[in-house]
Amino acid sequence: MLSSVLKSSRAIDVNIQIMRIFTQLRNMIQENAAMRQDIDHIKSKLKSNDEDMGIIFGYLDKLLDKDGDDNKRKHVGYKSFEG
Repeated sequence: MLSSVLKSSRAIDVNIQIMRIFTQLRNMIQENAAMRQDIDHIKSKLKSNDEDMGIIFGYLDKLLDKDGDDNKRKHVGYKSFEG
């Protein structure tokens, strides 16, 4: 590259710096891709957790629904006979 044409110590140093910068850029791109995959994985987990929580809260709402269900059920337990 530059050092092979100019054949000076400064050209060699510049060439080494260029290679180091390209190496750093390649590493940053790889780390960024890995980080992006991790973030996507976390997002998918959160989405499935949100769906699961929605189902759970739906069941809890049905259990806590007190409109008419109390009147249809027989009361179980001790019965006092006052009369």
